[in-house]
Amino acid sequence: MKTIYIVFFSLCASTAAFSQDEVKNQPPKTKLETFSGQYGRVYIKAFSEIGTVSGSYETSVIVEAREYTNAVDGKKEYGISIEVKKEDRVNRSNTSYIDYDEIS
Repeated sequence: MKTIYIVFFSLCASTAAFSQDEVKNQPPKTKLETFSGQYGRVYIKAFSEIGTVSGSYETSVIVEAREYTNAVDGKKEYGISIEVKKEDRVNRSNTSYIDYDEIS
């Protein structure tokens, strides 16, 4: 019975690791990610913290309003970022972006 549990948990762990590698190689899905990922261009990044919620086990969620402006042509993108943090010895964090047009 222990062997079944060991095989099951090792399969789950390997699947989770594989899916994380796939996520890193995917192209940006939102306009904010596309705009902020442009290299070799000057853009102005403005943000304002909307709120922070602290959770159990040194976790927190930070919500920010974001505005990116291209310094050359003045094009702007607006949206919200949601960052989930776990502050332990590894200090992990993940950020998700929501475009303004998806909100309204």
